[in-house]
Amino acid sequence: MLSILIVLFMNFVFADAHLKSIPVESKVRLCCGFGDKKLVSLTGLSKNLGFEDLEKSKHTFIYDQKITTKEANGIIYTCSGGFIDIAHVRDLADITYHIYKLLESNEELIQLKKNPTQRKVIIKTQTSSLAKIEKAYLAQSIAYDISVWHEIYTLPGFLSTFFEENSAFSIEDNYSNYLGTVIAREAIISGQPYKKIINKMIIKHIKDLIPMSTKQKTAYVYKLIKKKWWKSGLTYKSVMARHTKSYDIITPVTVPEVKECTGHPVIAMNALTSFSDIYDFKIDLNSKMRDYFIKHNINIDLSRENLNQYDFHEIIKYAKKRFLDDFNPHHIY
Repeated sequence: MLSILIVLFMNFVFADAHLKSIPVESKVRLCCGFGDKKLVSLTGLSKNLGFEDLEKSKHTFIYDQKITTKEANGIIYTCSGGFIDIAHVRDLADITYHIYKLLESNEELIQLKKNPTQRKVIIKTQTSSLAKIEKAYLAQSIAYDISVWHEIYTLPGFLSTFFEENSAFSIEDNYSNYLGTVIAREAIISGQPYKKIINKMIIKHIKDLIPMSTKQKTAYVYKLIKKKWWKSGLTYKSVMARHTKSYDIITPVTVPEVKECTGHPVIAMNALTSFSDIYDFKIDLNSKMRDYFIKHNINIDLSRENLNQYDFHEIIKYAKKRFLDDFNPHHIY
């Protein structure tokens, strides 16, 4: 009996200890392309969802085991949150929890997967002095900055492949990403085991946004905006609606023509910024990045060896200008 108690105690103390050796964002879910596009669907990069699919889903913490179809990853349309990418919600929830566990272990240097340059987060205060709720908010802030960098990384001609350029700041990304961090933070603060509660919390938050009940209804909303927000294909020009308002107030973009959403207001979220002063998100500047900033007159101090989260605003400013030049300005937010 004593040996069983000792084993249980050790498992409790060192729960998720393996996360210390895993770079943050080293595993992500492969999903989802925006638009009800047959080619994207056939490649497995997109899937329409209804709430009935989500209700039957199960969440797999991404570092524990292989992701299965039981997660029901895909895009669902909601009346109050617009299009929501469930894979992004799950990824950002898991990334937030991963970072929280590192902070809980008093880590002050958080390593990220090299993509394509070295990235790391340096905490500028002693994590041991932070309360649990502060660590949860700090983890959320860092995780969201990581997601914003991913949107920047996929800008056309910057660092990603052409295959990813249609996803840079696509209309659903910012809101989906931030929602994932909010849900994870709430799960952590609740005191209940993250892996047991996270799926229920995801379902609850999506339900609060008034989702389409079936995947057919989500597909119908896609048809309403075809050739306005998206068109067939996998190139940069196949997604014509972009959302660059990553900070301050993150407001979802909805489709007014969806009659069953009449009377349901959008639910905006205030982006967390109060914790960003206590860490530095450092991204090594390589020659390709420097050339890109010079070519496009992006106001970045190139005398430094690293970018940080405060540089994102200048890059996003350029991104919005680029989208306004390339697409219908009425669909750029």
